[in-house]
Amino acid sequence: MIAKLRNVILLLLMATIAAAEEFSLITNSSDALNDTTLVVEDYVPYPDILTGVCCILMMLIVLYLHIRIPTIRSIFKCSLPSFLVGMISLYSSLLILYSTDTLNSCSIIGYMIGFSIIVSVYWFSVMCYESHAAFSGRKLSVIRCCLYGWGILGAYLVICLALSNLIEDVRFKPPFAVWICSFGNDTAMLLYYVLPLSFLMLASFCMLVKTKLRINQFASQPEDTIRTDTKLDRERFFLTVLISVVLALSFALNVLSWAFPDNHVLYFLSSVSFYVVGVVIFFLFICNRHVDQWCGRSR
Repeated sequence: MIAKLRNVILLLLMATIAAAEEFSLITNSSDALNDTTLVVEDYVPYPDILTGVCCILMMLIVLYLHIRIPTIRSIFKCSLPSFLVGMISLYSSLLILYSTDTLNSCSIIGYMIGFSIIVSVYWFSVMCYESHAAFSGRKLSVIRCCLYGWGILGAYLVICLALSNLIEDVRFKPPFAVWICSFGNDTAMLLYYVLPLSFLMLASFCMLVKTKLRINQFASQPEDTIRTDTKLDRERFFLTVLISVVLALSFALNVLSWAFPDNHVLYFLSSVSFYVVGVVIFFLFICNRHVDQWCGRSR
């Protein structure tokens, strides 16, 4: 099983390298440098399609491990599956983007990609909150957490869809319907995409910092002190911190590529960072000791 998974990773890396070579050929041409819109005919998307398929398979494997292994299921509960749903939706949206005529489906794909990113970052913030709550002695209801999380995301989607039909000024109109086939309006991108994600990322890092301070406080207490955390809670925090690093880098590249739309290197790095997030998450869980123990019992 592990050998097959390694082959999948190798295939993914080869596809990413091929995509990089293909992209460099496109961006170095004079036609691409003078173009400010997405031109599907100038780009052969087979490496991107292959990379997207591999990332979807990896996220499905991680989701399967979460369902099958009770220890991992007890660590992240509902936050990790919801996060993985957002990542699978993102990779599926990118797969559709590279394999269909985007000029006929800009609005649908735009909303799929935009809200897939928002869903992933939002549920990552829930993972941070779960880690913080564990060290604070608070218990979270799985049902309440799911209803609260998906309820807010659903409300945000309804608001954006309503404002798209009610607002005529493109500066304040949600940009998701047009940002795939054009760069859209900077004010709208800032209001509906950059600021909400920045708030979520900032809140997530604040919770991680508070959790780390709480861990240090526990470490300074005598050994016979009654503690509210467990070894699994510390493992959850460690995994969440590692995920936060790669998510922060991807988010920073995404914002920079939006702020400097003419920089093709930033655009390429931003695009690749989406796939790197999936690879890192896959390795974090496939190299987990609980997976090794489960694979040993399954033989």
